[in-house]
Formats: sequence, C-alpha cells, structure tokens
Amino acid sequence: MATVTSTCHFLNAKLISFDIDHKEGVISVRFNQCDIDDFAFISGGKVEDLLFWDCGTIGSLFFGDVRISSVRIYSVKELNSIQVPFGAKIETLEIINSDIKNAEGERIFFPKAPPSSKVIGEVRLTIKGIKSLNIEYSNMGILDLSNASEDNTIKLANVKCSSMHISDFAKPTFILNYVEMLSEDASQSNILDLFLWKENTPRLLIESADFTSALIINCDFSIHKSVLNEVLLESAKVLNTNWPKKLEGSHSVNQSAFRQLKSLYQKQGNFRLQLDYHSLEMRSFKFAESERVKSINGVLNKLKERVDYFVKVFLPFHASCFGLLSWKPILWYFSFLLIAINAFILKQGETIGIKYTLAGNWDFSLFWHLFLPIHSKEFNGIQLNIGIDVMWRIIASFFIIPPDYF
Repeated sequence: MATVTSTCHFLNAKLISFDIDHKEGVISVRFNQCDIDDFAFISGGKVEDLLFWDCGTIGSLFFGDVRISSVRIYSVKELNSIQVPFGAKIETLEIINSDIKNAEGERIFFPKAPPSSKVIGEVRLTIKGIKSLNIEYSNMGILDLSNASEDNTIKLANVKCSSMHISDFAKPTFILNYVEMLSEDASQSNILDLFLWKENTPRLLIESADFTSALIINCDFSIHKSVLNEVLLESAKVLNTNWPKKLEGSHSVNQSAFRQLKSLYQKQGNFRLQLDYHSLEMRSFKFAESERVKSINGVLNKLKERVDYFVKVFLPFHASCFGLLSWKPILWYFSFLLIAINAFILKQGETIGIKYTLAGNWDFSLFWHLFLPIHSKEFNGIQLNIGIDVMWRIIASFFIIPPDYF
C-alpha cells in the first residue's frame, strides 16, 4: 500500500496496490518499469500528470470522482482493465503501444499486427469526463465509448477493432483515421478469443450519435452484425470509408440509417453509392410499410391501406426497385404487351385479320399499334375489344416516364 501526497516517481518497483485519496494540492505521479496489482485514484484533488511508462504488469486502473490533467499509458506490457466512471474528469487520456488483457484474463494476439502496435482486449470509457482521448497503433477486442459532447476530442488512429460500440455522442470532435473492423472469419479463429461473441450484441453498434463534427478517413466498417440507430452522418466529413450494407436493426431503424448514408454520399457527389443506399433505404421502407399495414385494425382501414401499399410500394418495388433498375420495367412492359396481343388474337383475331402461324411471315402490325399506351381504338378498321384495350391502357400508363424525369 502506498499513499501519495506530493510529486512521486516510482522506478522498477513492485506494488501490491496503489491508492490515491487526495483532497488538496497538485500532484504528479509517474511509474516507470513497475508492476502494480491494482491502482485506484478514489477522490478529491487534481493531478497534473499520471504516467505509466514501460511497465510490466498492472492489474487494473480505477479512477473515481477525480480531476486529472493527463493520463498517459505508454508501452505497458499487461493491463487487465481500465475503469473510468461517469464522475471522473480527465483532460487527456492516451493509450499507445500498450497490451491490455480482457475481463476474463485471457490474452488476445494478432500475429499480423504491425511491430509498432500492441493489443488491447477491452476498453469501456465514459467520455464525458475525458476532455481528450487518443488511442493509436492498437488492436482491440471491444471498444465501448459513450457520453461525449462538444467539449470532448476523440482521436482513433491505426486501430483495429473486433467490436465497436458508440452511444450518446453529441457533436464531439471525433477523428477516425485508418480504423478497421476485423472480418468475422479472422475474429473467430485463433486470432481472437471467442468470448467476444458470447454476448448477444452487434459487433458495430452506433446509437444516439451526432457525427456533425466527425472526420472519418480510410476506415472500414463493412461488416455484418451492425446496427446504426439514430445516427446523424450526413454532415460528417468522410473520405475513403466503407459502411455496412446489411444492418440488423428493425426495418424502420435501418431505413433511417440507409437514408443518412444516402445523403452523405449525395453531398459528396458519389452517385453510385448514393443509389446503392437509396435502394437499401427503399427496401427497408417496403418491409417497414408491410409491417405497419399488418398492424392496422379494422377491415375497411386495413383494406384501404393494403390497396395504397400495393399501388405505392409493392408495384414500384417489383416493377423497377423504385426506379433503380432499368431492365425490370422494360421486361415487365414487353411481357404485359405480349399478354395483351395474345388476348386480342384469342378474342377477335379473325375479325382484325391476325392469327397464329408457324410460318416466317409474322405480322407485327398489332405489336406496333399497341406499343404506345396512347393508340387508336381501332385496328384495321375494326373496333378493338374495349375490355382488353382499357386494361392494357391502364397497365401501360404505369410505365409512362414523366417529363420532369429528364
């Protein structure tokens, strides 16, 4: 047990526990090449500098209701856990080149990690009390960041995560550079302990987050088991970053997330990805609307909503995927046209002078007559069957392109 009331520097020491319960004054504590079973800064006072540098084993770090200007963890070989409760206020927290165990105490190892980077097992931080957080050149099992505001600055650079949870971000300065979500195949091999997937949670979970002040460069979040819930992304500055195209939230939640990604790429002028996410947004909209219609009570109300759903959602989706697939409406149009032609031939083929033949001199005159939705009611001087003609005109009208389309 050690008690600190002034500036201290520990070199090559082995401590069973280290508790700070400081009420007054300014202190600086530095540990160099030390082993500590448990470190706890409980309450009171302000610490200017807390440095763990080139240490061996540290059981855990706990910060209570404290104010610290700088916490720096450099080249620590083994650190079991870091706990920063809601009441703690830390100006700068840096974790660089440090190897942290997870909660179960089992080592995590990435054989392909760069020599300069270390491995972090599990980091769960409430950002509100940390003015500046900087994590660089580290591979992680779980990274859980929550409660950040405009007063906070968060920087992640050259970081690989197996699971990332971000919540309650209110416009913090958020800088991500070369942050990558590890693929599920790599994560479930011997590279990463399977304890990360025992929890029934998404691997990428971002909820209640405003990324208006975010800068995201060269990142890869294109993994499965992702949920983006109430995330504002459209005003973020994003470059060279991949986002997931499969989300596991509810259909309405997914629709909102895909809309944000669509707007993001629309502002960037990336029309290919804009259309991709528009398609995903409308697909989610289709399923969300289907669920909404099923939940409506009352026969008449449900019938009205089903007709509305069929005309506004079902048909546009299956006809052209809401205007995103050009070959679908062409295929549908010619399919319906051939059905209409055969109906006319079966009903009044001899009257209008057209019949089925296996010879090579086929008559395409009726085809060209009906090709346009606006056509004469007569063919070869004969009135076309009004029932079939009206039905064909109604179907063909769905394929008319409005003038403002161009």
